Amino acid sequence: MLLSANTQIDVKINNQKLIIEYLLSKGPASRADIAKALNTSKPTISKNVDELIRQNIIVELGKADNQLGKKGTFIDINKEYGYILSIDLSKNSMRLSVNNLTGETKGFQKYSYNIDIEDEHILRSIMDLSKVSKDLILKIIIAYPGVVGHNGQYYLSNLKQKEVKMKGFLDYIKCQFNCEIIVKNDINLALIAEKAYNHQIIKGNLYYISFETGVGSGIMINGQLYEGDRNAAGEVGFIIPSQIKTTTTYKTLEELVSINAILERYKSLTDDEISIETFKKKLLKKEEIAQRLYHEIVETISIAISNVTAILDIENVIIAGAVLNINPSMAMDIQALVNQTSPLKAEIIKSELEQPALKGCIYLGTQEVIKSLIK
Repeated sequence: MLLSANTQIDVKINNQKLIIEYLLSKGPASRADIAKALNTSKPTISKNVDELIRQNIIVELGKADNQLGKKGTFIDINKEYGYILSIDLSKNSMRLSVNNLTGETKGFQKYSYNIDIEDEHILRSIMDLSKVSKDLILKIIIAYPGVVGHNGQYYLSNLKQKEVKMKGFLDYIKCQFNCEIIVKNDINLALIAEKAYNHQIIKGNLYYISFETGVGSGIMINGQLYEGDRNAAGEVGFIIPSQIKTTTTYKTLEELVSINAILERYKSLTDDEISIETFKKKLLKKEEIAQRLYHEIVETISIAISNVTAILDIENVIIAGAVLNINPSMAMDIQALVNQTSPLKAEIIKSELEQPALKGCIYLGTQEVIKSLIK
């Protein structure tokens, strides 16, 4: 069967994408090794590799024994072809990282929102540290703690100074770089990182929920993020999980189980203003009020998870965030209660990833660069 021109181009793009992804995941390999792994003829692989070499995307390293026991010329990604600038605004500080195409960190910096630093200084410092020219930044990925609207607006952040910082910093970056800037919700990026790096996850749909200064979640269906009609899917912090209310309004999930909410609830019961670490110590000492509040928090979280998994029919639920650190058994306690309240089986997986939103930025940036390189 004759292939149309468009079909032939699609096949070439797909083959080259598979070659690059193989090298990124497996490291240096010969053409024969890649052909065997991808179940493709060696001439097809060689033709595509040669084109990628001409574009300087792939480089030849020299001869070595391949998987077939024969001498072959090994090739690898030109990891310094270009770089990704990742910016995480999702915590109480801004994190910036410059990474090459294999994910190797060339520079990393962290700034508190409480310190007034000029955008120019922040950007110049990370570029100087990484020793990378701005012209070599191919993608910029930004993790934002709120809804990223289709119209370029950013809102529903739980900390207003982040919205202000976001707007000013993004405007400045647009003037400094000649590359695509992608802004995504921080929880969605954390979910992308979990899918890429969490080896507990094999297949299936995923639900990710994080409990920090705010409460947010991400949804992945058939390997693809579900972001909703207005990019607002996952704003689970706004649901009403119980009949607890103030004098005029019912309390949202975020107002019940976020870090600030826990401390405020404890203060309302004791008149004591404490830190989350102190609350953790009171739990360890089995203080009655702390224990009662802890069980209410676990119950509220478990009911919220049970409701969501019943609606979406998602079995794998990843839980994350500093709230989980108040008790080493919290994930198990949530699992036990979900088992009682959910009509469907739901497996609770506690995230072990550090800086998941930043890792998601780096991973997404690499994938977007691959797409833009192959034409």
